[in-house]
Amino acid sequence: MKKRFRVFSALCCLLLAVSALSGCGGGGAGESSSAGNASTGKDYGDRPLVSGSEEVDPAKIGFEKRELENPNVKLFLPYEPTDAAKGQIAKYEEKYGGKVDVITCSWDVRITRLAQMIQSGDSPDVVSVVYSDMPTFAVKSLLDPIDGLTDLENTVYHQESNNGIYSLNGKHYALTTFSAPYAIFFNRTMFKKAAVTPPDELYKEGNWNWETFRQTALDMSEDTDSDGVNDIYGFATWRDDIFLTANGTDLIKMEDGYPLLNVTDSKVAKGLQLFQDMFYTDHSIQKEHWEWYEGFRDRKVAMVFEGADWQISRLQAEGFSDEIGIVPFPAGPDAGEQINYVANTGFGLAKDTANPQGGAAFIEEFLTAGYQNVIAGSAMKHLDDEQFGMIKSMLGQKSVISLTTAYGDFSTKFFGITDELRDGKPVGTTLERYAPELQAEIDKVLNAAG
Repeated sequence: MKKRFRVFSALCCLLLAVSALSGCGGGGAGESSSAGNASTGKDYGDRPLVSGSEEVDPAKIGFEKRELENPNVKLFLPYEPTDAAKGQIAKYEEKYGGKVDVITCSWDVRITRLAQMIQSGDSPDVVSVVYSDMPTFAVKSLLDPIDGLTDLENTVYHQESNNGIYSLNGKHYALTTFSAPYAIFFNRTMFKKAAVTPPDELYKEGNWNWETFRQTALDMSEDTDSDGVNDIYGFATWRDDIFLTANGTDLIKMEDGYPLLNVTDSKVAKGLQLFQDMFYTDHSIQKEHWEWYEGFRDRKVAMVFEGADWQISRLQAEGFSDEIGIVPFPAGPDAGEQINYVANTGFGLAKDTANPQGGAAFIEEFLTAGYQNVIAGSAMKHLDDEQFGMIKSMLGQKSVISLTTAYGDFSTKFFGITDELRDGKPVGTTLERYAPELQAEIDKVLNAAG
């Protein structure tokens, strides 16, 4: 359990550091993708993800300039800002004529360092809030609500995230913007060799669902050395909660701004049952939970669910030459619509900030610049036209952050559930048995006032 938590924490920190500050997460407009261009030479040029003729006109998004008594802002980050983030900071400085003082610390001491600054009367104005730190930051009084200081309905803001993981008791403690959703990226070359219909063709035919997904993963799995154990798998991921998100549910639901445990939802059981059927019955999900990247790179896994645009950049940088396709994780039978997974980092006002108006203006401009980067597709020049087109279509679909990533060690308990499902334990009884531990994690966070 401790090893699993260390790996999960390291992954969260890595994902945050490479992608959080330009488009705010998920690789949506991350510097990592741009770095892939430089290292591989792949550059397909400028292709806007959203054009002026579509729903969002890049030239018209943003906020009216406000009058500020103090345009100087202190920004707290538990990582070093990327070049893309520096560009977004410069946008604020250019518009308001102020200076942004960036205060950084290491990830492991972020809570202690921020609390010390607030308690000493030297509070920053704006804080980067990764989704896994909510609602801990709010409960520990490290943030002030931003309600009343900005137009929460502005098209720059990602409503599902702002009203979900970044809210508590009806108050908004951080805000974020859009980013490229996670997706399944698959080895098209492997599919051609196996003569199996690739998932993007099924998707375009309107035939990409849980049944075809399960069958496709099974068809791409193989025991090449006839030892009775598959050594090529159809699918891999570390985000087991996508089986819930895609079915329109989560292990935690928000009701009147308050988190409630949701283990009795039939949508949860159905999602986890598919996970178990694929892993335990079909043997089509890679057994090594945390080695999904290596599995794909080594052509031992045909499909992976993760931040596709960033992972493709990594693969290109390593000289991976197989054809790669992208497709959404299929919508579950109870979802009613396509629901994608996103990991967009939020930004909130520090507790007792001396400059809430300046902080709010900074958040507006920083996120506007991030949204403009996403719309421009500036960090996805390494994607070919087909890959780019799929990401573009997904940006128009609903996307959410799973609440299983928040509330202390809740995610670690969730991985305990999926570990037991891997061993063939019944879904219903496993959920029932873990329910007290999951509830305890929620209660522990909500009662952890600093």
